[in-house]
Amino acid sequence: MDALNEQIELERRIRDNTEKESEIADKEQQLAYLRRDTSSGNQKAIQQLEKEISDLRDDYRDTLIDQKLDELSNENEKAQAAREKQIELLQAQLDYDKDHGAFWSIVESLITSAFNPDGTMNASSDLVRLLQDTDGFKALSDIAQDSWMLDLAAAFQMSAKGLENWKVSSLTT
Repeated sequence: MDALNEQIELERRIRDNTEKESEIADKEQQLAYLRRDTSSGNQKAIQQLEKEISDLRDDYRDTLIDQKLDELSNENEKAQAAREKQIELLQAQLDYDKDHGAFWSIVESLITSAFNPDGTMNASSDLVRLLQDTDGFKALSDIAQDSWMLDLAAAFQMSAKGLENWKVSSLTT
């Protein structure tokens, strides 16, 4: 139904635009005819037609601008609806992955690939690239970014040690 309404509205706009263009062309023809007269008897009519044509062109230009703004607004609304639908689908996929464990395997893979075997951070890892692409990271100064990365590496090393301690204590009990 919406598509049908849009099509009818488009046809009406085309018809209205064609009528306005035709009206402007008719006035321009009248003006050209009056200008061919070499006597000064039509000077007032020429000036009046020039003003009418100028006003018609301005109105038509404004109409075209309004139509374009309406089109852009409609396209934006459709794109927003599509983005919202895509976000809903991605959220549903994320929820499903979390419920079925796929999410955590991806997280574990990202974290383990972010660090070298000796515990140092792998600066070219996917996790580091993802973190560096966040607005929060980009808002930090270069020094704060370096400090943040060092803190991340230290936190990973601490958690790795905690995991090792947990594995050792779970084996002994």
